[in-house]
Amino acid sequence: MKCFRLLLLVLLLASPLFSSLHCAAQKAYKPVRTALKAKNYKEALNQIKKLREDSVHRHDLPLCLFSIEANKGLNDAENTKLYLKTPYDTVAFFSTTLEIIREAILLDSLDRDTLTTKPEKRNRYTKKVCDVLNYYVPNLNAGGRFHYRKGNYKEAMQFLRLCLDLPQTPIGLKGGLNKSVLAQQARQNSQLYLTAAFALKNYSEVHRYEDLALEDTTSRLTILEDLVLTAEAEQDTLIYRTLLAEGMAEYPSHTIFFTRLADYHQKRGNHGKVLQIAAEHLKSNPNDVFALTARSQAFFHTQALDSCIAAAKTLIETDSAAVDAYYYIGASYAGKAMLLKLPENVNSSAYRKAIKQRNELYTQSRPWLENYRKLAPEQKKRWAPLLYKVYWALNLGKQFAEIEKVLSTLKN
Repeated sequence: MKCFRLLLLVLLLASPLFSSLHCAAQKAYKPVRTALKAKNYKEALNQIKKLREDSVHRHDLPLCLFSIEANKGLNDAENTKLYLKTPYDTVAFFSTTLEIIREAILLDSLDRDTLTTKPEKRNRYTKKVCDVLNYYVPNLNAGGRFHYRKGNYKEAMQFLRLCLDLPQTPIGLKGGLNKSVLAQQARQNSQLYLTAAFALKNYSEVHRYEDLALEDTTSRLTILEDLVLTAEAEQDTLIYRTLLAEGMAEYPSHTIFFTRLADYHQKRGNHGKVLQIAAEHLKSNPNDVFALTARSQAFFHTQALDSCIAAAKTLIETDSAAVDAYYYIGASYAGKAMLLKLPENVNSSAYRKAIKQRNELYTQSRPWLENYRKLAPEQKKRWAPLLYKVYWALNLGKQFAEIEKVLSTLKN
C-alpha cells in the first residue's frame, strides 16, 4: 500500500496537471513575495488573508511561512523602537507575537497532515517551528499579563490560553520548550484566565482551568469566591453549597462564605442548619456580627424565643448598631406574651396572675420595639402590628390611637 501511494505521488508530481497547479500557486504568491521583499509587511498580511479566503489556498504551507515572516517584521520593528527607547506600540508588539506563534502551530499541524516524500523538508519545518516557539513564547506569557493588567480580559484570555495549552500540543511536547518555567507560570496563568473569564461573565470558560487555578495557594481565596459567584450565576445549587462550605472551612475569617451559606439555608427554612454553621463559625469568630445575627434570626424562626433574646442581646453588646437585634428581642418578648395561655375563669387568681405575667412580657417588649421603630422607621410592616398589640394590652390609649393610624396607612 505504501508503495502504491508513493508511486501515485511520483506520477502526480511528474504530471502536467501538478506542474500547472504549482505554477498557479507561485503566481498567486507573487503579491505576497513582492510585499515581503519591499518590507511592506501589513500589505503582505492582507494578501495572505485574501488567499486564505480561497479554498484552493486556505491550507497552503507557504502561507504560514509568509505570515511568520511578515509578523516577525512588524514585531522586530516594535522591538527596535523599544531598544532605541522611542515610542512604540505595545499592543502591536504582543499581537504580532501571538500571530507568529499561531502560525507556527498551524504550520506544524498542516505539515503533519501533508503527505510528503521528503523527510528533510519535514525536519526543516519542525526545526523552524521549534525555533519560533522557543524565541517567542516568553513574550506570549508577558502579553497575557500585560493585557490582564490593562483590563483587556478578552485579549488576555487568548494569550493565557495559548500559554496553558501549548505544552500539551504535539509540537509543544517535542519543541524543546522550557517546561519547568511553563509549569511555574501555569498556575498563575490559570488563575488569571479564570478571573478574566469571570469578569467577562463567560462562565463556561471559568471552569476550563479551574482545578489548576485552585492549586495556586496565593490566589485560592479569590478563586473560590469567583467560583461561588459563578455557581450562583449558573444556578448550580449543589456546587454553590459545596464551595461555600469548603470556603468557610478553609477561610473562617472571611465572612462571604458563611453569610451566603447561612442566607441560602435561611431562605429555605433550614434554620437548624443555620444554627449549626453559625456555631461552627463562632468558634473561630466569636464576635462575628453576621454569625450572631444569623443565630438570632434562626432562633426566632424556630420559636426558641428565650434563646433568641439571649443571642440578640449578645449581638447588641458586640454591635449596638445591629438594628435587627432590637426587633428580635422585642418580637420575642411579644411572642412569649401571645403564647401565654390565659385560664378560662377571668375571676380566678390564676387568670390575674397570667394577665400580670403577660403584661410584664409586653412591657419588656415595648422599649425594644420602640427602639427598633426609631432605628428602622421604614420597616412599618414589622414594628407596627407588634406595637399595636403591646399598646392595646397595656391600655396605652394615646400610643394605641397613633399606631392605629399607622396601621391604617399600611392597609391603604
